[in-house]
Amino acid sequence: MRKIFTKLLLCLACIAWASTAWADTETFNISSDYAKLFPTLKGTSSGTSTDGDFTTTTTSTPQNGFTLTVSAKTTGNFENRIWSSANGRLRMYSGTLTVSAPEGATMSKITFTAVIDKFNVTTTTGTIDGNVWTGSEQNVVFTVTKNTQINTIVIEYTSGSHTTVSAPVFTPKGGTYYAPVNVSIASSSTGASVYYTTDGTEPSEASTLFTAPIAVSSETTIKAIAVRGGLKSQVVSATYTFGTATKVADIAAYQKVADSTKVAFEGGVTVLAQSGKTMYVKDNSGYMLVFGATGQTYKQGDKIPAGFTGTKVTYNCEPELSVYDTDNFKAAEGSETVTPETVQASDIDASLFGHLVLLKGVKFSGIKSKNFTVTDASGSVPGYASMGVNVTDSVKSFNLTAIVGSYGKTTATYQLLPVAIEDPTASQVTEVASIKEFLALAEGSKAKITGSVTAVYQNGRYLYIKDATASTLVYGDLENKYANGTVLTGITGTKKVNYDVPEMVPDAATFAAGTQGAAVAPTEMALEDISQDMLNSYVVVKNVTISAGTGTANYNLNDGTIDMVAHNQFVNPEGKSYYDPEVTVPTDYSKKYVVKAFVSIFKKALQLYPVEFTDASGVNGIAADGGVNVSANGGVISISGAKANVYTIGGAQVAAGATQVSVPAGIYVVVAGGKATKVVVK
Repeated sequence: MRKIFTKLLLCLACIAWASTAWADTETFNISSDYAKLFPTLKGTSSGTSTDGDFTTTTTSTPQNGFTLTVSAKTTGNFENRIWSSANGRLRMYSGTLTVSAPEGATMSKITFTAVIDKFNVTTTTGTIDGNVWTGSEQNVVFTVTKNTQINTIVIEYTSGSHTTVSAPVFTPKGGTYYAPVNVSIASSSTGASVYYTTDGTEPSEASTLFTAPIAVSSETTIKAIAVRGGLKSQVVSATYTFGTATKVADIAAYQKVADSTKVAFEGGVTVLAQSGKTMYVKDNSGYMLVFGATGQTYKQGDKIPAGFTGTKVTYNCEPELSVYDTDNFKAAEGSETVTPETVQASDIDASLFGHLVLLKGVKFSGIKSKNFTVTDASGSVPGYASMGVNVTDSVKSFNLTAIVGSYGKTTATYQLLPVAIEDPTASQVTEVASIKEFLALAEGSKAKITGSVTAVYQNGRYLYIKDATASTLVYGDLENKYANGTVLTGITGTKKVNYDVPEMVPDAATFAAGTQGAAVAPTEMALEDISQDMLNSYVVVKNVTISAGTGTANYNLNDGTIDMVAHNQFVNPEGKSYYDPEVTVPTDYSKKYVVKAFVSIFKKALQLYPVEFTDASGVNGIAADGGVNVSANGGVISISGAKANVYTIGGAQVAAGATQVSVPAGIYVVVAGGKATKVVVK
C-alpha cells in the first residue's frame, strides 16, 4: 500500500509540473544589439546615410526563439530604419512590426521603450495601453500609424509545456580587452539558476553556480547553462582575450605613439565637452578628442580617472582616441571649474585644436543645416553645430563658447563647435506698456509688458494673449495653465519672428497664476476681411464649408466670400504630447460650421489655426431635464434645480458649482443633475 501511495504522489506531482506555466521575460535591446539582430543591413541610417533602411520585410536573428519582423514602409516619404543618431533605435513611420514567440510560448505582455515619440500603433489582437501591449498570443502584428521610435522591447511570456529556458547572457560580451574585466551571467527566465565552467568542459548542475561576477584577467572561455527544475537551456559560451596596451602617462605621451596603437592612460583627464559619442578632454600636457561609446555621461569639469583605454587614430588630420572598451571608462571622480580661453576668430588654428575657447561679439552667417560662419572684428572662421548647440540667429551679436575642431582628409581646416551661445543683451529688459509696443521691438529684444494682458487660449506650448492694442502668441513651456479671461501682469519675454509670425518666448518665472476676469469672445469676421495686421487674433467665421486641401494637415475653408487655408496646428502628427486638447477637424463636408480660430501666416499667405468647430445647425434654445432647468438670456446662463459646471464647446471649464454664469456669445456645455446640456448664448 505504501508503494502504491508513493507512486500516486509522484504521478500527481508530474501532472502538477506539466500544468504549471512559468513566467519569463525576453528583452530585445535594439540600442546595443541592432547589428546582431539585423546583420543583413549594411549599417545604420542617419541624416546622410540610408544603409540601415528596411527596403524589404526583414526578420531579426532569433533570440532564444523570439524574433522581430519589420516591414518596409507602406506610406509616406520616410523609410523604416535602424537609426544611428544619439543611440541605435528602430524608427518606423508606417508598415508593420511583428513580435513572435517560439513554439510552446505565449506572450502576455510586451513593453516598448520609445526614445522620442509615442508608441503610435494599432493591433487586432490584445490591448494597447500607452506603450504596453497585453494579451495572450504567440504572434502579435502591430501596424504603425505615425513616427514611432523604439529603444527596447521587453516580452513577458509563459511556457506551459516547460520546453524553454532562456539561455544565459554574458556582460560584458566576449572579445578582446586590454584590462581585467568582471563578467556577470544571467538568464531572463524566472527561477532559473546559472552554472558555468572555465576549463573548457560542458557545464551542468554539478558545475559552479554563478553567484557573483567572475574576475577575468587572462584568456578565458566561459561556458554557461541555465537550469530550472528539469529544464535546461542551450549551452552558450564567451571567450575573453587580452591584448597588451601601451601605457601612456598623459595626452602628450599619447600623441607621440603611432596610429593603431592600443593605449592605456596612467593619468586622468578633465572633460571640456561631451555630446553623444564625441568628447573633448584635457590634462596638464595637452588636449584630446575621444570618440566612441564610453558608457558614461560626463559634465564639463568632470575628472575621468586613470585606466581608460583606446586606440590612437588620425581623423580629420588630428589625433583621436577611438574607444574600444567601454568598461574602462569609470564614473567621474571629482570635478574642477573649466574656464574657456578668450580668443579672436583670427587665432583659430592647429595650436588650439581641442581647446575650449570664448569669442565675444561674434555674428553668425551662411547658416545652412549645421554649417555656418563665425565673424568678429578680426576675421571669420567656419563653424559646425556638432556638440548639441544649434545656431539660428544671423542678426544679433553673441558671445560664443566653443571647442576648436577640425575637418579635412589631407589638409586640416579648423572650425568652432558651439558649446554655449550667450546673448550679451539678454539681461537687458526693456519696459513697454502694451503688446503693440512689444511687437514693435527688434527681433531678439527682451521686454517686460508693464500693462495687463488677458489670456485667450492655451494649448500645450501655445498661449494666445491680447490687450486693448494687439494680440500675440506666447510660445514656450509655462508652469501655469490659463483659462480664457485670465488677467496677467508684468510678463516678460523675448521678441521672436517664426515663419513671419511674431511671438514671445516667455521668461516663465514672470508668468504668475493671474486673476480670472471676463472671458474673451472671438471677433466675428468674414474670411475676405481677415488681414495680416490681425496675426494671432481670435476670430469666429460662420457658415463655413470645409474641403480637402494640399499638404500635411491642411484643408480649405469657405464662408461664401473667399477660400482660405486652415492648418490643423493642434494635433500630434509626430505623436508628441504638445497639444491638449487635440482639435479634430469634422469629416462631414456636407455641413456648414461655425469656426473659431487664430489668424496666422505661412509663406506670406494668411491661414487659420482652428480651435473649435460647431455645427451651424446646433441647438439655439433652452433645455430642461429631470427637474434641472438651463436657460440662456442676455449673455447669462442660468441653472435652477442643481448647481452646475459650465464648459466651452472645446472642453475648457468656465465655472464650477454655479447657478448663474456671465459668458460671451458662444456654445457651452452645462453639466448638472447627471446630464449634459448644450446651450447657445447669443
